[in-house]
Amino acid sequence: MVDANVQAAYSLDKNGLTPLLRAIKAGNYSAAAVLCKASPEAAKSGDENYQTYGHLIVKHPSEYYFARLFQDKELRDLLESKDSNGNTPLHLAIIDNRFDLVLFFLEFWKEERKSSKVKKVEWVSKLLEIHNKAGKTPNDLIAELPSLPSKGLTNGCPVENSTPVNSHNASSGTKRVVPIANR
Repeated sequence: MVDANVQAAYSLDKNGLTPLLRAIKAGNYSAAAVLCKASPEAAKSGDENYQTYGHLIVKHPSEYYFARLFQDKELRDLLESKDSNGNTPLHLAIIDNRFDLVLFFLEFWKEERKSSKVKKVEWVSKLLEIHNKAGKTPNDLIAELPSLPSKGLTNGCPVENSTPVNSHNASSGTKRVVPIANR
């Protein structure tokens, strides 16, 4: 369909959804992935809450489709897209307790930094600095969590047991948050 008519990827149904958004909302992630690859620009179309393909795949139980956003350079812009609450797909992964996706993000970022001659990989680092409408960055949302599950997020690496996000200074009784971007 999309190969035959590029405009078909942008056509809206009676509910205002493109074929890609309709496929993902119906749970047909395979069809959505095919449509997304055929027309990456159509993947930037949002639903009534301004959620794009990138936002909606956070709900899929596998990290496969989320990982494609990082691996496919044509789709990376979706990671910066904001929904009606100003949340990016990374914000939603944290809010929805999808620590597998957050861990994938951190591991991807770590590998990008290792392979890059530039110390900070700008496009990945930028994702951690995006504020939602509540003024929260992904770093802020992680710092607000009381603890993380096993294989959680500490210093950008997997850990074996549940680990507090905030470090605690026993002598002063104060908590100190170490943002992910500074680790």
